[in-house]
Amino acid sequence: MRKIVPAALLLVLLAPAPLLAQSVISIAPQQCVWHPGDDPAWAAPNLDESGWQPYADWKLDPREPHYWVRCHADLSSLKMTAQPAVQVRLYAAYELYLNGQRLGNAGNLRTGNFSMNSIRSWPVDASRRQTRSQTAGRSSA
Repeated sequence: MRKIVPAALLLVLLAPAPLLAQSVISIAPQQCVWHPGDDPAWAAPNLDESGWQPYADWKLDPREPHYWVRCHADLSSLKMTAQPAVQVRLYAAYELYLNGQRLGNAGNLRTGNFSMNSIRSWPVDASRRQTRSQTAGRSSA
């Protein structure tokens, strides 16, 4: 079972890890789209999303165990942040992508096994920072 779960859906936050309360960008479901299935090419930053559906309309469907979610965010307010990170809160196995590059993962996508430690953070190095960013996630519940 694979699903792509982006920042918005997963309550993904971009912020400096030690200073979370000072610089946080929450990504709302309205900034995300979803698509059933599982294709690693969907992590590409410039993917045509015209056939994707608004994430706010997503409902769990046991017949569709795999899906991707893609979110977009304006990260300009984090330009001067010393240690920005993506923080994800999700009770599922998943992989997280930022601008087409794998940022991290939690759990096992093949088996769906995951830890109940649901909040994870991944640092975002300078080479991955852009003003407009696309976040995608792949998950297994």
